[in-house]
Amino acid sequence: MLLASNISNLRFIKTVVFVFIGVASAIVALGLVQYLSPSTEAFHVRGAFGNRNVFGGYLSLILPLCFGLMLFDSSRLRRVWYGLVLAAGFAVMLSGGRLSPSCCPWGVLTMIKGPRTFVLIAVVFLGVLALAAPRLHRDNGTILYESIRLYDDNNEVSRRYTEWEAAGTMMRENPWIGVGTGRYQEYIGTY
Repeated sequence: MLLASNISNLRFIKTVVFVFIGVASAIVALGLVQYLSPSTEAFHVRGAFGNRNVFGGYLSLILPLCFGLMLFDSSRLRRVWYGLVLAAGFAVMLSGGRLSPSCCPWGVLTMIKGPRTFVLIAVVFLGVLALAAPRLHRDNGTILYESIRLYDDNNEVSRRYTEWEAAGTMMRENPWIGVGTGRYQEYIGTY
């Protein structure tokens, strides 16, 4: 509503975006501090949120925005800022279920920018995955896999799958209004 009411005021829109990205930068920085702290478990690398999955959901929304701003902003200094937020955000994202949705808009945005940009970004992205990802502070690949796998090491159904199934049943039985704001944890056990 703020943007719609001031859509012709470019200065207002820029201010809103900078405040939004400033707050996002602080949240990602907090996540990076938690990520680098040896006393913080992977599940508690959460930025300002409850756990890594909620933090991952936030990152899956903010990182494509930063990427789009990095591609289309005219200021080199701001593009570096967006790039740093992107790099830190991807390093601290430890929720496998949120990683792929945050990557999909990248392809669309780079195709809008042009085929050369698409190829360049794809090469850089694959290079970073191959060279930098294995050298991250935590074993991100294993943590990401464990966050989405359906079976544990003993071939038992993981707790996550049970919760997904219960959440699906809950949504099917309450499609229009759900079980109520903030009541998911209260009702998940009954499903």
